[in-house]
Amino acid sequence: MGLEASVSALKEAETKAAAELEQARENKEKTLKDARNEAASIVDNAHKEASKLKDKLLAEGRKEIEGEIKKIGRKAKAAADKIRKKNVPAATSKKIAKKMFKGIVK
Repeated sequence: MGLEASVSALKEAETKAAAELEQARENKEKTLKDARNEAASIVDNAHKEASKLKDKLLAEGRKEIEGEIKKIGRKAKAAADKIRKKNVPAATSKKIAKKMFKGIVK
């Protein structure tokens, strides 16, 4: 094999190696892009699921709070009904009112 054949074979091998390297780079970029897209998809789905869970928990919390408020309201009404049935002297009513609204109404 002559010098020209050796140089030609070397150039051919270099061209083939460069093409394979470029193909490897393209495959790497595609793999990275696919991995980024998959990671972004996972994050998006996790965010959607977290939002659904948050909404569900808030709805449950609202129901629980509404129930507690209704209980407090029923207890307050029952206590108010008991007080209405009792005769309280006017002077006592004024004292109670002053103490209740102390610092609020001047």
